[in-house]
Amino acid sequence: MPATITHRVGLSRNLTAAEVDENFDNLNDYTGVVETAAGAAQSTAVSAQSTANSAAVTASTAEATAATALSTAQNAQTTANAKVSPGLASASGLTLSAESKLAGRGSGAGGGALQEITLGTNLTMSGTTLHASGGGGGATAYGDLVDDTTVDLPTVNTPLAAALGLKANSASPIFSGTITHGGSMITPPNAMGANAINTSQELNTKSISADTAFTFNLTPTANTWFSLHVKNTDAAAAGITVTIPSSDSVAQGTFITSFWMGPTTEATLTWRYDGSAFLLYGEPWARSNLAATVDPGNDNDVDEGYAVGSLWNNTTSDQAFICTDATDGAAVWRQVGGSGGGSTGTLIDGGLANSDFTGTTAIDGGLAGSTYP
Repeated sequence: MPATITHRVGLSRNLTAAEVDENFDNLNDYTGVVETAAGAAQSTAVSAQSTANSAAVTASTAEATAATALSTAQNAQTTANAKVSPGLASASGLTLSAESKLAGRGSGAGGGALQEITLGTNLTMSGTTLHASGGGGGATAYGDLVDDTTVDLPTVNTPLAAALGLKANSASPIFSGTITHGGSMITPPNAMGANAINTSQELNTKSISADTAFTFNLTPTANTWFSLHVKNTDAAAAGITVTIPSSDSVAQGTFITSFWMGPTTEATLTWRYDGSAFLLYGEPWARSNLAATVDPGNDNDVDEGYAVGSLWNNTTSDQAFICTDATDGAAVWRQVGGSGGGSTGTLIDGGLANSDFTGTTAIDGGLAGSTYP
């Protein structure tokens, strides 16, 4: 309880010394109470100021931390931008101009920023999966088989390369000696657009429906083999004539420049260039006419596909003839089974017309206009 100062009002007497001391004591007590309250208030104010100061420091620290984080993020963005080509970086991150694109570094560009990569031949994307098709995955052409060559093959083919000793980067490999393989060998055909036979292709193919002249696209190196499979799609009975560069027919033993193909027939011709001439194998043999209704004539010659040895059968007269000379415009046909002994006539149009036979030889069927003794 605070001290109480007693003051008696209306008294005219002087206070006693004891009363004066009591009042002073009470006054001192009150002053102490006031001073204590003031000190407590001041202490509270100081504490509040200290708390406020601490809060300010905390806020300042948080602000500095945020500023540091922002600076770090900005530096990271700057670094990222420096690693991609202009146009790839955006506010939302790495972007590409279209779908089915890749980000990387182009060949020959050295190190540096990422670039947009376009898919090349035989590469496609399905979703986020990259696919490769065709082309054999970067196969290399390999050349002559030699003993001291350096092998440069994909890893998967290293055993084969070591076994064969292949020389890399040659488009014309040469294999000599005995080669043994199992299974089938498939030769992709070269479908010809024009009529030039590609002498570097093992198999050329061509369909024709009329008389056709073929050429060679170039003269190959010696001992080169190549072929042509030709198909006549025309059904006309007269057939067609195929003209080829001068070739030494192995079957006929002479050079030929043409052959005849019957209706809707096919033929495979194979050549070997020996360094000076084209040796021909497999051309259609000489044309024969086994269903004629008339005799052959001088014009049934090489232009029509006939050659020495061609046969002609006249189904009307039951007479057969063989060609002994197919010269253009001067073909010679001789009757099979007849005897020409003693004949003084001239072979005209496949028969002996207006001839005089002095012997007694019997001629089956006779010859119109001829005299027999």
